[in-house]
Amino acid sequence: MLAAGVAAAISASFHAPIAGVLFAQEVILGHFAMAAFVPLVIAAAVAFVLAGIWFGDVPIFILPEFHITSMFEMPAFALLGLTCAIVAVFFQASLIGSDWLNRRINFPTVVRPVLGGFLVGMIALIYPEVLGVGYEATESAISNRLGLELLLGLIVAKSAATAITLGARMGGGVFSPSLYLGAMTGAAFGIIASSFFPDLASTPSLYAIIGMGAVAAAVLGAPVSTTVMIFELTGSFSFSIAVLLAVSISTGVSQAFMGRSFFFWQLYARGIMLEAGPHEHLAKQVFVRELLVPFTKEEPVPVLDPTRMWLRDKDTLAMALRAFSNSGKSRLLVTSGPDNTPIGWVKHVDALSNFNKALVDKSREEHA
Repeated sequence: MLAAGVAAAISASFHAPIAGVLFAQEVILGHFAMAAFVPLVIAAAVAFVLAGIWFGDVPIFILPEFHITSMFEMPAFALLGLTCAIVAVFFQASLIGSDWLNRRINFPTVVRPVLGGFLVGMIALIYPEVLGVGYEATESAISNRLGLELLLGLIVAKSAATAITLGARMGGGVFSPSLYLGAMTGAAFGIIASSFFPDLASTPSLYAIIGMGAVAAAVLGAPVSTTVMIFELTGSFSFSIAVLLAVSISTGVSQAFMGRSFFFWQLYARGIMLEAGPHEHLAKQVFVRELLVPFTKEEPVPVLDPTRMWLRDKDTLAMALRAFSNSGKSRLLVTSGPDNTPIGWVKHVDALSNFNKALVDKSREEHA
């Protein structure tokens, strides 16, 4: 249901149903499966149609004509990917730093958004283009209507404004800002490239579009779906090799520095480590109370010995497996409540059997 909602949101917001479906599988589910494909497509299609009925068949961005001038530009597209990686790392570092600072400054909840709004407003006095979702500024960058100095300033200003907004716990996300920063980076890179190689360089508009995909892919950790989104936004595959080259370099360099995408970092900060594998996550979803074997009527209730190991009914399967490994016992006592009242046993064989079943079910879902 979560993945279907994400697919629908991206489909309706960016007129990109295919990218929405792929993003939901690539980032949210973390796997591609036929069983998930059908409901995701239905959700994306319904959202796309309803958005089209309500808003009309109006594209998000009005794109100018563009094409690759020469195949000799490929080194420039590779360098653009490296530049976008630097911007993506800077953006993610600012978001993480803002969140870290927010957790350590003891401001009242009411004061945080007030202070955040004030700081963003001060930035907007100099760069009003940072306000809102930023579609207008992004389209201006794509259409080559912004100067080099303004483009470079907006990269820093938008990164700071987004970091302050999220750090102050105001509403906002990183999807649209990533596209925004990519467009600014690509347009600035295109202007510089055109000044050095006027006969070989393509228009800054092409670089802006490629930059959108490269920064967004690195920040979101979604190179496949982001690349497809660029194709859907532009309706053209004529520059596919340039997009793939920049996106792959940007994503690879960003992952080398950050270790994970910003979405994965948010989950990691909440104790959900998806990169550790499904077994770690599954073992934290099952609790000891689900494996409990109550005392029989004939069995005397054992006295709790503080010197010996036991489990609480609210402990996870991961904690139980660790306890069995440390104790070497075939069963452990289970307690409940604040006074640790003994209520039954949990057997090692049951814990292993439940864990194996969860892994099999997960594998079956991913390959169905």
